[in-house]
Amino acid sequence: MPTPATSQRETAVASLKDLVAKLPPEVAALLGELPPAELVRELLRVAPMAEVEHLTSLSQDTIKREYGHLIVHLSERRTGMRVGDALTVGRTRTQT
Repeated sequence: MPTPATSQRETAVASLKDLVAKLPPEVAALLGELPPAELVRELLRVAPMAEVEHLTSLSQDTIKREYGHLIVHLSERRTGMRVGDALTVGRTRTQT
């Protein structure tokens, strides 16, 4: 009989696999190779804005204007966004 912790872990892993499956094929292929713990770490990593621009195909001004609530302030002048948020923003923009 599975313990509650085991079933929660299995549910979380299944959710991550569903999220990865919805990403563009080239991104899904890269992230799909990672073990679940590494995948979580990568999706929670704060990427610099230059990388976020590349991931989302949006300019930094558009990201600040439309998705300012997702921006993480690393210092007074340095900002970034979590990789998972950037992938979600890029995906929702291309679907509409």
